[in-house]
Amino acid sequence: MTVTRPARLTGAALAGALALVPFVWILRDLAALGSPEDLFWYWAGDRFRLSRARAATTLLDPVLCVAAAGTALAALRSRHAAAALAATGAVTLAVRLPGLWTHGTGPLVTALAELALGTGLLVTALAGRRPRRARTSRCPPGRAPDRPSPPASCSPAPPSPWSPGRSAGPSGSTPASPSTASPAAGPSSAPRSACRPAGSRSSSSPST
Repeated sequence: MTVTRPARLTGAALAGALALVPFVWILRDLAALGSPEDLFWYWAGDRFRLSRARAATTLLDPVLCVAAAGTALAALRSRHAAAALAATGAVTLAVRLPGLWTHGTGPLVTALAELALGTGLLVTALAGRRPRRARTSRCPPGRAPDRPSPPASCSPAPPSPWSPGRSAGPSGSTPASPSTASPAAGPSSAPRSACRPAGSRSSSSPST
């Protein structure tokens, strides 16, 4: 499923803003703890060795940051932009909804902002879908497409002059029947079919 170009630009902007929010909080925790190693151990659960400061982020924040940044790139270049926008929006809503019950103004505002961005990603993925183009026929307007007819192996034989049911000529005479045909005409005067099976041999020549 593809999306329109305005939807791609909007989704890329929303995903970029969503990646920027946890990135700012990660920088704040790095400044508070002093080193990336201390922040990593805090994310890993070793909080007893760090008594001087407390981080506001968890291990989900860098994961969400990387996922949102990848979604911003996919919204601009990938044909699966709608799926990436919808997936990132759904994951953001599932991860940040519990943040509404946290204490503190900063985390609450951040959770509300990320929920709004995640909802925007879902709306953009659903409303920005490109409609499928109907297949048009190559025939000119007002003309139905011709169906290919099966190839004919041979042309039909011409009608016989003494075929039953044929009407009389202008002079009122009827064509001669095979029994009354002139013997001088010979076998060559009999009508032949315009097609002959492949590999068949002609009848034996008249005896001399």
